[in-house]
Amino acid sequence: MVSTNSPMYTIKALVIESSLPDPILIYYAKEDLSRGSLVVVPLRNKLVPAFVMESSPLLDRKLSIKQAGYSLQRVTRVITYAPIISPRQKIFFERLSFYYHVSIPSLLKFLLPPIQKTFLHFPIVQPKTDRITPHVFSIVFRSVHDSPYMIDDALLQRLSEEGGQHCIIFPTHAILSETLARLAPSQHIVAYKKSMKAKEVRELWIRILQGEPVVVLGLPSALYLPWQYLCSVHVAHASRELYNSSSFPFIDGVRAAREAGMIYNARVVLLDVLPRVGWGLSNHEGSRFALPTITLFTEHSIPSWHMPQERPLWPDVMRNAIIQKRDSAKKILIFVNRRGYIPLVACASCGYTYACPKCSAGFTLHKEKGALLLRCHRCGYEEVSPHDVCPLCHGFFTRWYGAGTARVIQESLQLFPGYTHVQFDSDVAHTNLQEEKLLDTFLYAEHAVLVTTELLFKHILPASDLTLVVDVDRMMNIPDFSTEERMVYRLSALGMRSRCCMISTHNPDRAVFRALTDPSQFFEDELANRKRYEFPPYCEIVRVTYAHKDKRRVQELLVHIANDMRKVLTKIQKEHEFEIIDPFPAYVERIHNRYQYHLLVKMKKNICERTDADIAARNTLLRTIPQGCTIIIEPPSIF
Repeated sequence: MVSTNSPMYTIKALVIESSLPDPILIYYAKEDLSRGSLVVVPLRNKLVPAFVMESSPLLDRKLSIKQAGYSLQRVTRVITYAPIISPRQKIFFERLSFYYHVSIPSLLKFLLPPIQKTFLHFPIVQPKTDRITPHVFSIVFRSVHDSPYMIDDALLQRLSEEGGQHCIIFPTHAILSETLARLAPSQHIVAYKKSMKAKEVRELWIRILQGEPVVVLGLPSALYLPWQYLCSVHVAHASRELYNSSSFPFIDGVRAAREAGMIYNARVVLLDVLPRVGWGLSNHEGSRFALPTITLFTEHSIPSWHMPQERPLWPDVMRNAIIQKRDSAKKILIFVNRRGYIPLVACASCGYTYACPKCSAGFTLHKEKGALLLRCHRCGYEEVSPHDVCPLCHGFFTRWYGAGTARVIQESLQLFPGYTHVQFDSDVAHTNLQEEKLLDTFLYAEHAVLVTTELLFKHILPASDLTLVVDVDRMMNIPDFSTEERMVYRLSALGMRSRCCMISTHNPDRAVFRALTDPSQFFEDELANRKRYEFPPYCEIVRVTYAHKDKRRVQELLVHIANDMRKVLTKIQKEHEFEIIDPFPAYVERIHNRYQYHLLVKMKKNICERTDADIAARNTLLRTIPQGCTIIIEPPSIF
């Protein structure tokens, strides 16, 4: 037992780096600690950081502790006596924890800066009440088509003059860095980056806690600063799917911005060329504008038995149009969303596709040093390309379908002689620094051709005189509810940065291409389709994924989870508000010899009608899911 000869205090502590079912544990300390202060406590033979949730005299609990027959461990060290998390910041974390069904310790571990380094010797901070600026929560989409940078000096000047605190977030570090390089420095503007030292983060944390007027530019992690008087949140390039985190805890940066606006009563401004269909927004700022003219060139299908080994990259009519524009085009951008030389190698007789033995994904053909290699882009497995004999039917009609960046580079060298050719994909750019060097090569060359994949959307799109989109039909073959929306955004963004844009397609009547001339009609039709088939924003989707080497085990576990969920729905009488969709394979079913299957949970309510009671009922379903499964709330794709 703990001696009580001198004043002692029991400390309820929220352990941060913990996977415990209940992360709030009780310790004792020789001094009274304020709520929100940071301490180090023992847990399972190691020391971990924790937040003080409550402090009370030990005498008040002496009897209950004695009856329980256990002893308390002592708080090892106090990192800071001052609260480092503001009350509304705590509410923000609780809201994210509730919505994304993630424990608060797990959130704090990923969302806060390095705890013990940043907050060492943290002073007691008193907010300056004279800094209060009244504001009301609202969310609006603003069309930005006159500047590719979304954020400029004029906007920052207006925010600085307005006073209060403002947060501007970006989807990637590359876009943030490229934007900062073009802005004038100011004492009221701070960049919140991973490269900041612990001392710089601490100083910024103190400034914000004190309520100083400041404009912070950063990644979505900037939302989790301890804002006192947050007036606005600006989301630059808001439609880019890069805001959807690809790692735990799978938080959507745009959704987090919306939650921050509600907690802090701040105005949320979404900036981009076009909005997401899933937002369900009705209030758009700015005048309606016409997208640039994009020329479509129709390709006619060729029977497979007449198909040459390598089909022409562009139709003859489009090739002639390119030649006419070539002399006046200094910067040419070619978008093809496939790496390698040929993305698909198959038998023209029986349809057999050469696929990776470890994955269910097809091989991509690469040409390297005169040799033909078949490579899997999922696991990296490769083998030498076989002879033109099908292993299934032994036919001699193996054909190559589509085009990758390497083949486009080869043909563009002939079509654009004398130009600097830059291949921009993850085959040649493995780091952010390499990506920046390749883009600089394109930007500073007098005549240059940039052949790129969707990797380019991690950056601010460069301006071009001529943009060519290759193999666009293959990019829309994924059977997902958001495929066409993503393609509309990509083509619109490319067209906005080009004086002339040309696209070759077999299906010129698709809704995607009609949207390039009338985006409002596309969004109306898309919303009608999503309402009819119950997709976001008219429902909420939760994707549960499980992967294992045993395919039967994967299927049986997900079927068991689905049955358990249906029993829970019957118990809580919510059968008509939720739908459990039976397990189905992922778009690429097997990766690294592990089978991946999904299970979907649909909440049949509009984004504007969901209440905390609905989310609580959904979380009740998710508690039936065992460890080892991946849970993603509102995934960008059902596959």
